[in-house]
Order: sequence, then structure tokens, then C-alpha cells
Amino acid sequence: MAKSDISPSMCLSFLLLLMSDWGICREHTEHGGHLPRSNDDHYTEGIHNADFDHEAVIGRKNLEEEFDQLPPEEAKERLGKLVDKMDQDKDGFVTKEELILWIVNSFRTLDEEDAESKFLEHDSNEDKYVSWEEYIRGSYNYAPKEIEDLKKEPNEDNEHILESLQIDEIKFAAADQDKNNLLDENEYAAFLHPYDYKHMTDAEVAVTLLSLDKDKNGELSFQEFLGDEETSKESEIVEKDNFAELDKNKDGVLDNEELKAWVSPDNEEAAQREAEHLISESDVDKDGKVTKDEIVAQHELWVGSQATDYGEHLHEEL
Repeated sequence: MAKSDISPSMCLSFLLLLMSDWGICREHTEHGGHLPRSNDDHYTEGIHNADFDHEAVIGRKNLEEEFDQLPPEEAKERLGKLVDKMDQDKDGFVTKEELILWIVNSFRTLDEEDAESKFLEHDSNEDKYVSWEEYIRGSYNYAPKEIEDLKKEPNEDNEHILESLQIDEIKFAAADQDKNNLLDENEYAAFLHPYDYKHMTDAEVAVTLLSLDKDKNGELSFQEFLGDEETSKESEIVEKDNFAELDKNKDGVLDNEELKAWVSPDNEEAAQREAEHLISESDVDKDGKVTKDEIVAQHELWVGSQATDYGEHLHEEL
């Protein structure tokens, strides 16, 4: 399709899809925060997502077909090797703390894998860096000069595009730690998954204020916190409680420090819930920890049809 065939509304639809996938849209980010994994990923409309369990244990998406072909006994054997790695103190048990650490690392690996894939897509000249121009061409299908032209034609669609670009530009600059106007693979991972990287917190605050701070005073009132979407009375009550918890000094607004706590969560909470779920389903003697035998007996729960990650967790077992 030629550039001239792409209407602003078509481009906007694409951008909204992109933003939803990357955690910018509010529907995905659970009221404005740029969130990592949550209970919404584990359960969809009350239905358990088994893939969430498998990814938490395996830490990779790209070996599913291999594991799917394994006979049950070989699948159990490979899971057993993973369990040996989880048991850090080698006492024969996997504790909740050990499992949380494992799952956090798995989530981080999944994010890095996702970033690596998108990095290769955007590194059009294959120089192992992504420039801002490469990024906007790959993600928005616009050249820099065409972006300048959009600024000269103000309308609602163009404003959405330009705001999305401004958000990405803030994050791009923050991720570019060596300030060479290029992102290497590690910097690109921070750009794509900022919640994994502490140095991205200020950028996340700036992005949140850009989107929600209507009076541009550098703080969020409760109404700004709610945003423009209609909310039910029940939801508003929940959001008031959330706002009150964030508003540590009880002055009725969220300042810069309070916003940091909102926009920079990590995967720890999701990992804790997942560890509790896996242990509760596998802990036959209810001692609060699981043995290799207990885990392997529930191999469908722990790894299902996903592949065991030898590349990351078991490299010495190859």
C-alpha cells in the first residue's frame, strides 16, 4: 500500500493497536499505569489462562513446538532439571521465595525476548542500533519530514498521532543512556518495557502527566487520575481508595514522588501470586513448599505444552 493510500484514521487505528500492545492505552494499563503482568493476564473474564503458568515457569515463548512433541516422561525429566535450578539452596524443596525469584527472572526474560524481536524489526539498516527515524518509520510509517507536515494540519487524528510520538520520544530519550541518539538492544528493551528498568521511572512520570495532567501543573487531581473515561460508581469507589493509598501526604493531589509509585510497579506482585498459585495446586502435604516429585506430578500445570528453556535456564545441560 502506498503512503498516499493511508488515511489518518487508518493510521490512528494502527497506532491504537500498537499502543494497546505496548502498554500505553488505558484499557491495557489498568487506569493509566504502564503496568507489567497482572492478574488480568492470568485470568480473562474469570477463565484461567494456563499459558501464563507455563511462561512463568519456562521463561520463553519460542520453544512451544519442541515441548509439544515430547513424550510425557521426557517432559517430566526436563521439568525436573528446571526444578533443580529453582532449588537454590539444594535442600530438596522449592520454597515460595525461590519460586518468586525464578518467576521474576522468567518474566524479565520474556520481556527481553519480546524486545529482541521488535529490535530486529526496527533496525532496518542492521547496524545493531535503532535510531529515532528507524523507529518512527517502522512503527508509524512516517518519515521525520512527514511528521512535521502533520503538525501543520491540526485535526483530532493528527493530534493523537503527535501525542503518541511525543510519549515515545520522551521514553526514547530516557532509554538512550549514552546519549548518542541511538538505542542498542539493551536500551531498546528499556524503551519497550520501562517497568523493568529503574532509570525509566522519571520518563514514565512525564508520560503520565502528559496524558492526564489537564491543567499542566505537574500534579494529578483525583478527576485527572480518573481520566476521560466514564466510570461506574463502584469503579470510582475503588479508584478513590487507590488514589488515597497513593496520596501519602494527604494533600488531595499526586505529586512527582507519589506518581513514581504508581507508574513504576514491577513484576514482583504478579510473581508472588503466581508462586502461591503453583504451590497451592502442587503442595500435597501442605507444608508451604514443594518437592521435585510434587512438581513433576503436576507437570501439565507447570509446563503444559510449552518448551523447556535450555538456552536461558539450562545452558550447561545442553
